[in-house]
Amino acid sequence: MRFGKGFVFILLSLLCSFSANADISEYPERIECHDSYDSFTIRKLNRSGDIYDLVCYQLKDITSWAADDGMRITTYVIPDAEKLVVIFTLEEDKPKNNEPKSSIRVIYIDEDGAMVKKDIITQRHTKDPKMTLSNMKIIDYEHYNKMVYFEVPAGNENNAIYTFPIPPDNNYDNVREKYITDGSLTFIDVTHFSHNNNLDGNIVVKRGVIKEDGKLSYGEYLVSLKGKTICELDTDVEGWKVYKQCKN
Repeated sequence: MRFGKGFVFILLSLLCSFSANADISEYPERIECHDSYDSFTIRKLNRSGDIYDLVCYQLKDITSWAADDGMRITTYVIPDAEKLVVIFTLEEDKPKNNEPKSSIRVIYIDEDGAMVKKDIITQRHTKDPKMTLSNMKIIDYEHYNKMVYFEVPAGNENNAIYTFPIPPDNNYDNVREKYITDGSLTFIDVTHFSHNNNLDGNIVVKRGVIKEDGKLSYGEYLVSLKGKTICELDTDVEGWKVYKQCKN
């Protein structure tokens, strides 16, 4: 039997749509998913491991659909359990080359009650380690502005810190990552957000810097969300995380 090109196109379109959406009734219940009736849950079956190998929703094990074959979940964040959204990082389990597959994925429940998955950010390999998106790890979530922070290895003493927003309507088509600075995120300074929504806010990052004597020194730095380093913080001051006093 021969099929026309139009029929083949329609069939392929349907297959693609099925790969992005799923019917929860198709998946088996699992005792480890007992607390996932009203929200997504992600957990480690092996507590000592570093891989999250179980994704649940409504008592069902949806791991095979959520993560894809050959991929593993390394970090995740549930920004709002009531809105039924979870965002996680995926890494290729057994890379076949030196440019492994990697992505940041969202799964959510749409208005019709269907499960939807979408890759927000995918791997990008460049000559600049700071601009290479691979081995991505979600580090924190800032709920005032609904921003997710993640890091990637930058090929030197520091990581590269990125952020991206969570859209209120689950429309992730235009979501883009934004590079902020080098270092590892220590914490997000939410003081500005809670008192004045017009301020951009700052973050504190741990960063390795080559000093004048040629030695590598690690310190805590106050950095704006636009990527401007404000100063190195004096961590010898008691309560330095609260006062955030700059070194002279």
